[in-house]
Amino acid sequence: MTCLYHYTCIHGFRAIVRSADENGYVWLEPQGGRFLWLTDLEYPFRDALGLTSHLLTCDRTEFRFQVLQPEGVERWVRVRRHYPTMQHLERSPGAAPMHWWISDHPQLAKLAMSDNGV
Repeated sequence: MTCLYHYTCIHGFRAIVRSADENGYVWLEPQGGRFLWLTDLEYPFRDALGLTSHLLTCDRTEFRFQVLQPEGVERWVRVRRHYPTMQHLERSPGAAPMHWWISDHPQLAKLAMSDNGV
């Protein structure tokens, strides 16, 4: 399986690390009862991932978590037809949906990067 990552801002980071165990492993949860968005991009190209901050003031690529054992993860381009109300996300300038993955259940992960020394 491809190495998958989840990027988040400081607000998401704080919520995620509350679930950390003694080894620093965390459970990444689907947001809003829908999906956990993942990518195979090790470097966070904001436009490609749809993580720009045009409407938000935080850096949604500040922290990167690596999924340890991806299970039940689907490539967005294979399942997108089931979610027509979300296909508008692909029309954002620079969007690269071939690098998007989704999961509808939690994934075990570890912190792999932060820009602020955490």
